[in-house]
Formats: sequence, structure tokens, C-alpha cells
Amino acid sequence: MSNLRFSQLGGLVLERSVRRIVFHFASSNPQVPCRDLFGRLSQIAMILTMEDPSEATDYWDELLSRMTEIEIKRVLSLRRDFRMADINALH
Repeated sequence: MSNLRFSQLGGLVLERSVRRIVFHFASSNPQVPCRDLFGRLSQIAMILTMEDPSEATDYWDELLSRMTEIEIKRVLSLRRDFRMADINALH
């Protein structure tokens, strides 16, 4: 996924797809903690739907539970409409 570039719409499509996959597996296998297993992918999709890079600071502690600061910034850099200067200015 690191070679892909996303718009906000592309992030929304990805997030919707991830939610559908998680729902499918959770429905098929209720004994398996699917939401936890797909947690990191769900966070990546959520980051790709943000209005601007500074929105990540609203979720910073939650994001850091599964990702490092460098990984969060790397995902933000996948958005073609976000400037690297704005991303690097975070935390």
C-alpha cells in the first residue's frame, strides 16, 4: 500500500471496504476478535479520510496504540493533497 497515493475520497472508499471486510469476518467468526486483528488497517484507513494532517492530533493517543509517530506520518504522506511540511510539523 505504500506505493499508492490517495485522495480523501479514495481514503473513504478504503475505509468503507475495510469496515465491510471486518463485518464479514466478525459475523462469520464471532469467537475471533476480528476488530482487534484489523485494528491497524482500520486506523490506516481512518487516517486517509482526514480533512487535513492536523486532524491526526485529535486521535494521536489512540493512533499511537498501534502505530509509531513515523508510521502515522508515513500514512499521512500517502494523501496526495497533504503537504509534507504540514505532516512533518505534527508533534
